[in-house]
Amino acid sequence: MHPQEWNTVPAPNPKQTEIYFRRESYSAFPHIVRLADEELLLSFREAPRVEGIQHTHPRSIISIIRSYDGGVTWDIKNAS
Repeated sequence: MHPQEWNTVPAPNPKQTEIYFRRESYSAFPHIVRLADEELLLSFREAPRVEGIQHTHPRSIISIIRSYDGGVTWDIKNAS
């Protein structure tokens, strides 16, 4: 499937419209993968918010968050 053919469909009844937010950090490069059934895996790069330094911050990490219900809710408490 070519990127031009990708279609996105919002969660039917989302309870969480802001999946992850930390004022002191910068998030980039999100990836979502559908696993078995309704499970989604969201990964992204996160770094401390520092003027002039974004993607290349030496303390950047990859964060992973799961949804077990097709994106209606996200398990922030068990994020890694």
